[in-house]
Amino acid sequence: MPNEKDTVSPSSDNVQPRPSTFTMPRATITRNKNGKEATMGFIDAHPNYKNYDETRHIMKTLPSGLLSALEGFIPKYADDSTKLKSVCHTIATLIPCALTQEYKWSYLLGELSSLLHKLSQKRFDKFMDFLADFVYEHAGQPGIEELNDLFDEYGLGFHLQHEGRDAIWMIREEMPVTEVLEKAQSETKDVCDQSLDHLKQAHEHLKNAKKERARKDAVRDAVSAMEALLKALSGKDDIDKAVTELLNQNKWGTKTILRDGQSTWHRIHEEYPDVRHGTGTPSTMTESEAIYWVNRISAYIVYLCRRKRENG
Repeated sequence: MPNEKDTVSPSSDNVQPRPSTFTMPRATITRNKNGKEATMGFIDAHPNYKNYDETRHIMKTLPSGLLSALEGFIPKYADDSTKLKSVCHTIATLIPCALTQEYKWSYLLGELSSLLHKLSQKRFDKFMDFLADFVYEHAGQPGIEELNDLFDEYGLGFHLQHEGRDAIWMIREEMPVTEVLEKAQSETKDVCDQSLDHLKQAHEHLKNAKKERARKDAVRDAVSAMEALLKALSGKDDIDKAVTELLNQNKWGTKTILRDGQSTWHRIHEEYPDVRHGTGTPSTMTESEAIYWVNRISAYIVYLCRRKRENG
């Protein structure tokens, strides 16, 4: 019995060869669904990419592991022989090399693997144009997110983003780990292990701060770090009771600062009720808001740890 993917399209015996005037794929011409030309190809956005620094990320080559991952990613969205053959024709034209006339699914999978490796040895910018065009045409936003995750996994320094009606490669911007967050981790090492663990998690989440869930998770862990520290210092099991206890001890400095942690805890849960997984009404948190709250909470944690040392 033939593979069901092979039966989606007519057999190769009934297919007429494509004319020699086969046009260049749309990735090099336009990514506008209204058919207007868009000149923002990869080389237009990044004309000097060959000079980009690669200290942190890969900026001009394609790791073999990524190519292997793409061999699974592309057929997930080009999921019948007609679509996959069209994708193979697009890549072949970019190389350029002969166009396959086969429709057999298993053959096309092998052809895809060979063509991806050939194109990767040619021009990096053309490969990136192909990926942008493929994802925009076949996969939509879920595919963009999945492709960006693959780029993160294999250390590439670009992310694909929607810009109006286009899909454009942007340099990956990582949320900086601020000095105050690093200082908070250092200060809590010998004070509260649970707080330190949460701060480390906040640090990790900020590395993926282009995703809103990661931003909220960073703030959630910062809040949890503050909560754990207040409970450890006060011996109370509730943040409001913990702050009240520290206020009553009269040795933790100004009451305004002590109460700031309490008000921050409540404000975050009011503004972002879904900051904890699976709870509350959906809310929006920008990168700037996330880094503000993480900074503010980290500064509060540093203050408490230093007061503890001063108290002896």
